[in-house]
Amino acid sequence: METWSRSVADRGRDAVRDRGRCRLADVTLTREQELWGVALWVEKAHGDRGPSFIAGKIDALARSGEKDGARLWQEVARRFDRLADRQEDDRSL
Repeated sequence: METWSRSVADRGRDAVRDRGRCRLADVTLTREQELWGVALWVEKAHGDRGPSFIAGKIDALARSGEKDGARLWQEVARRFDRLADRQEDDRSL
């Protein structure tokens, strides 16, 4: 029985079933979609600890001189905050 697992190298691709076989199809995401995807992943993987996880990423990257990486995670943080705001709004209804 053939199994297929998604790895980091497979990011950006989707499995497509074709007559019992699995093939990969390229999927192109915008930068905005990528950032939202990372924010959603942080929410799912880290939940309430998401802000501290993101802050740790930003801090580590800034300390190592990776300014672009730190900026990327700052963008993720903005989107993560918007997700949290949305959830609070939903709870107040």
